[in-house]
Amino acid sequence: MTGKVSGVVARIKNVAKNCNSTHSILHRYALVTKRISATFKSVLDEAVKIINFIKSKPLQSGIFKAMCEDMGSLHTILLLHTEVRWLSRGKMLVRIFELRKEPMAYFIGHKFELSYRLNNMAWLSTLAYLADIFGKLNKLCLALQGKQVNILQAKDKLVAFSRRIQYWISAVEQNNFECFQTLSDFLEESEVDLDMEIYDGIKTHLSSLQQSLSDYFPNLENQDNYWVQNRFKIKEKPKGFHSMDYENLIELSTDTQLEAKF
Repeated sequence: MTGKVSGVVARIKNVAKNCNSTHSILHRYALVTKRISATFKSVLDEAVKIINFIKSKPLQSGIFKAMCEDMGSLHTILLLHTEVRWLSRGKMLVRIFELRKEPMAYFIGHKFELSYRLNNMAWLSTLAYLADIFGKLNKLCLALQGKQVNILQAKDKLVAFSRRIQYWISAVEQNNFECFQTLSDFLEESEVDLDMEIYDGIKTHLSSLQQSLSDYFPNLENQDNYWVQNRFKIKEKPKGFHSMDYENLIELSTDTQLEAKF
């Protein structure tokens, strides 16, 4: 489909020499999110194993569902596959975190190698952060999809997310975790300070996420096509414009009646 010689992109470029092509934004975005430390990846994998253990047999899953209902939990069913889509893990992590007390009660009568994790403050703190960050990533992923989303809108979303990451890094450096609600609530509820190793891990992960965005989307701040979104703010000839095209754009951009409707 995208082959350099006979793919559809190559054929289009043979007809329209000046057209540009870009690799799937969602595909590149998925690659960005996969950069995660070994420690955080371990917590992520263990959370998956815990849920898969509970769902491994219909009886276990049924008992767990009934127990959750008895204890008044918001989530009575955990939907998860072993090979769950990477970006859909945010909801799963939030669910297992919110249900952490129920699995502990469940594991009392069932031998499971990872049951102790649900009583480990460092592990739970990491899980809380992962639940928050994957929730944010999943929200952005959904915003990038849909028939009504064009490449300019997708770019705006990515620019905004990149700036949010920079803010998160700044906030974390000041020991402010309000932007990570699950983690913030957990630390306040537990009345503990965040472990320094996890603190450093969060900063490293956010910095890595920021760098990944720059690597996979190197021209996010490029304003060459800004005239498409707001032609009334253009003060100089856009890159690649012919003189006649720019003259027409000048006339269009100074039309006050059109601007009022815009």
